[in-house]
Amino acid sequence: IDHIYFCPDLEDDSPDRKPNHGMALQAKHDFGQIDFSKSYMVGNKLSDMQFSRNAGITSIFAATTNPETAFPHPLIDFRFNSLLEFASELTNP
Repeated sequence: IDHIYFCPDLEDDSPDRKPNHGMALQAKHDFGQIDFSKSYMVGNKLSDMQFSRNAGITSIFAATTNPETAFPHPLIDFRFNSLLEFASELTNP
């Protein structure tokens, strides 16, 4: 892990508060080699998936805390039951 980004803002209109993609833009600024079209966003909420869409990043839904979220869903590219299941898919496609 090279850096962790978080948003302390409480206002919904903050550019850094999800589903806005300000934190993705900060990461792109800090690490210019990032290519959003080749990136993944893993999250467990639909706001995470909307963040992905807003930034042009492939969305990975980890259904760990919200398994009732419908799939297929227009915001979700891939769904896994756990982060471990997703990691296993990456290492054993």
